[in-house]
Amino acid sequence: MERVTGLNGAVSAIGAVAPGLDGTALAEALWLASRIAAGSASPAPEEPAPASAQAPARTGPSVQRLPHVGDFVRQSPPTPPENRSARPLHERLPGSTGRVPGDAVAVPRTTAMPLALEMTRALRPWKRPWRTGRRQTLDLDATVAGYARSGELIPVFAPAPQRWFDLVLVVDRSPSMQVWRETVSAFAGLLDRLGAFRTLQVRDLTVDPDDGVGLTDRQGLPTSTGQLGSPDGRRLIVVVSDCAAPAWRAPEIWQQLRAWAGHEPVALLNPLPPKLWRRTGLDLPTVRVSPDAPGTGNTGLRFRLPPLLAVGEADPAEWLALPVLSLSPHALGRWSRTVMLAAPEGCSAALIPPSAARLRLARAVPLPAEAPRPERTDFCAPRRPRPPVWRC
Repeated sequence: MERVTGLNGAVSAIGAVAPGLDGTALAEALWLASRIAAGSASPAPEEPAPASAQAPARTGPSVQRLPHVGDFVRQSPPTPPENRSARPLHERLPGSTGRVPGDAVAVPRTTAMPLALEMTRALRPWKRPWRTGRRQTLDLDATVAGYARSGELIPVFAPAPQRWFDLVLVVDRSPSMQVWRETVSAFAGLLDRLGAFRTLQVRDLTVDPDDGVGLTDRQGLPTSTGQLGSPDGRRLIVVVSDCAAPAWRAPEIWQQLRAWAGHEPVALLNPLPPKLWRRTGLDLPTVRVSPDAPGTGNTGLRFRLPPLLAVGEADPAEWLALPVLSLSPHALGRWSRTVMLAAPEGCSAALIPPSAARLRLARAVPLPAEAPRPERTDFCAPRRPRPPVWRC
């Protein structure tokens, strides 16, 4: 009964202060007062300090008057945010009892493809359209010319231009390629955003000594190696590998690349620096190739066989050129211009032999030595006397 009496007294007091409140407003005011009173502590009453000494040095709970409520509610000051840089950082050295203090430093993470913009510009030649596409479009000029000639409006259709190639990105999944996982994913995203290919497919390359070369899709389902080809030869295959696995020193994987390159344009992309290629399975002789026409496959690349390989009755047609690329805008640009624009400067390519015996022969060929720089001997010659200079 005392609680009911106290509640009636509180309602009467609030109604006297604000007579225009209805029942809903009174209920909300009582609920707000109860929530604030429940969340705040109830310290002992203190005597109010003078106004002159109260503001600047006060650190206790502040007093605030709620509107339309005839009571004082004490609130705790907000807790300042935690300063993480003020945490004591230290490192315990092995074999020592002392600690080395340290400071927290935020290091930004580098991107997997720092030259993405330059690479996108280097791959622009692949946007060259295929003029005789499969779809038909309305030829306005031919339709207007036919109408002016015959007086009958007969629409004339012509093949619509479309993207030249379908791209298949074959990624080597050897243990050494795990270092380049983020780089390969970023490069695949760059090719997707480029918009120069009709379709983009990613296949995983596995090499087993017993089962040979195998392909799997992104779901892990096996795919036949013969399904990468296309009837019209308009499928581009780019194999991404550092050639560091032992399988790249065996002839099986090179013969598979040769089989793909016999029908489709194939290129090998090695993320390692070119100066390290000789220490991997990519220790094959390299030549400079140039195509006969834009969009030519590997069989249409012209090159000159090195003198050490052109011995006996060796036929240059037995060797197949495979463009090898580094992950740089310069190498990607030269390859793109060579294949799509038939640029005369060409690009670098490795020679794949037709058999395993020729593969051993090709790896035994030494690299061409650099031409020695001519030594300067003019500093040993006596200097000619200079003519005298007369000054006035």
